Amino acid sequence: MKILAVDDDSFILELVPMIIAQTGLHKVEVAQSGGDALSMIEASTQPFDCFLFDIQMPGMDGIDLCRRVRSLQPYRHTPIIMLTAMTERSFIERAFAAGATDYATKPFDLTELRARLGMADRLVQAARQPVAPQAGEHAAPSDNANAQLIEGADELKIDLTDNITELVALGNYLTALSASAQQSIQVFAVKASGFALVLRRASAAERNYILAEIASAIHSVLRPQGYLMAYAGQGTFICVSNSSLPANPDLVESEIQDSLDEKDCVFDNGAPVDIVIAVGHPIQPGLVNAVGVEDLFSRVVSRAEAKAKAIISAPERPNIRQMPNVR
Repeated sequence: MKILAVDDDSFILELVPMIIAQTGLHKVEVAQSGGDALSMIEASTQPFDCFLFDIQMPGMDGIDLCRRVRSLQPYRHTPIIMLTAMTERSFIERAFAAGATDYATKPFDLTELRARLGMADRLVQAARQPVAPQAGEHAAPSDNANAQLIEGADELKIDLTDNITELVALGNYLTALSASAQQSIQVFAVKASGFALVLRRASAAERNYILAEIASAIHSVLRPQGYLMAYAGQGTFICVSNSSLPANPDLVESEIQDSLDEKDCVFDNGAPVDIVIAVGHPIQPGLVNAVGVEDLFSRVVSRAEAKAKAIISAPERPNIRQMPNVR
């Protein structure tokens, strides 16, 4: 990997390359400010594969730098590891909301930092692999279904903007929270029933457009209370809400559906996109490290899928987009 480490502390910039050299990973370049980092990124003829950003820097801090890098097309999904001595929830949340992939505290635990870099390297290698064929919602079940869920069941990627992150980053965010902080959040999944048809019949541009519209509808509903979310594949989003009170899934579901319907999504040929939103009952994770992130994610997705089946099997409700105008 080609890595760029950014920190205003010259000692850290000497230490990090030495640690990375012990892992066998590749070239490391350093910068002492966000401005210098952006200049190096712009001037580089070979893209960087991974970034290490200190959060607390004078001028442009690491969170702002993370947001700026995520706005650059070649780096929408590049691993970004935040380095900081600050463990308060507000800093963790801001970092992941800006697009961070992972989080490591200073002073460094060398074993932990090597593990974080190893994970980043695996993400980079996975991104370089050929894309596997897409699977519809009714594909045959796999013995490794949970692993497929966590890695993403299709090749679609949504642009990482504020509050939208990678699935692996969402898991890292949850494990970075203290036990008390984990008690004040809710985790649930939003399932877009009908997305299998989108995967089968739509072009890549159409699929990404529809996925972005679904994400936008979710954002419009969850934004007031604060949230993070990630795409889990097959039209499913996993959301973390900053609320200790259980959300009313039926109300959230209705509001997301209304927001999506107002967007009037259509295929390029003008045919309407028929998506039905299902929101599973939320889970308060408690001790994520004890339960396991993959198990937690699998549980919330299963709840959303069960809700989607219940909606589909219920008496059909009228689709206002296909009804004639009444004057």
